[in-house]
Amino acid sequence: MSRLRVVHVGVGLWGRSWAELIATAPGYSLVGVADAGTAGRAWAEQDLQVPAFRALGRALRVPEPDVVVLA
Repeated sequence: MSRLRVVHVGVGLWGRSWAELIATAPGYSLVGVADAGTAGRAWAEQDLQVPAFRALGRALRVPEPDVVVLA
């Protein structure tokens, strides 16, 4: 069974918790994070080891997700 590729948008207060859950959830693969803030993008790249994007449009083109989570 293939895993659903997920881009997560927004890593503010609750967004980080959701991103962490998605990154470890069976059947899902966190393939990117989109966030306007530099700190949020740095966190995603360092802690979650996924590419981070400032703009959602780029996050939809580069990792080609199956699912987008807005938080």
